[in-house]
Amino acid sequence: MDSNLLVDPVFRALAPDGEVRLSLPGLLEALGVDRIDALPGLQRHQEDAFHIFLCYLAGAVLAREGRDAPAQAAAFWRDSLGRLAGRDDDCAWTLVVADVTRPAFMQAPLPDEAALESFKPKVATPDALDVLQTAKNHDLKAARGGGADAEATWSSTCRCWFPT
Repeated sequence: MDSNLLVDPVFRALAPDGEVRLSLPGLLEALGVDRIDALPGLQRHQEDAFHIFLCYLAGAVLAREGRDAPAQAAAFWRDSLGRLAGRDDDCAWTLVVADVTRPAFMQAPLPDEAALESFKPKVATPDALDVLQTAKNHDLKAARGGGADAEATWSSTCRCWFPT
C-alpha cells in the first residue's frame, strides 16, 4: 500500500461515537464540523505542528476555492487538494512513490534516476547511528545510579570525589 492520503484511511481519530480511520479529506471534513476529539496516532511533540499544517493546508484550499467556511464535504477537500498540487495524479499526496522523478508527500522529485546514486546510506539500520553526546551522558548516568541511597546515587552520577 502506497498510502495515498487523499483516499486511504491513514489517520486514526477519536470522534464522539468512537475511533475512526480517515483519509486526509475525511479528516478535514470531520474537523470542519468539529467531530474530532483527538488524534491518538500523534505524539505530544507532533500535535502543534500537525495542527498548524492542517490549518494552513485548509486555509490555502479555501482561499483558492473562494470559500470561507471550513465545513466542507470530503469530496470538496479531495478535489481541491488535488488541484492544489497542480498535477493530474495523486503522487504528491502519496507517502511512497516508486518513480523518484515524481513527487511524494513532502518530498521533492529528483531531476532524473541518475540523481538517486548520489544518496548513499550511511548505515544499514537506525540503531547503527552514533548516539548524541548528551544522550550518551544520560545513558551513563542511568547506568551508574543503581544505589538505593540518594547520596550514593548523587555522588556516583555526579562523579564527585570526597576525601576519606
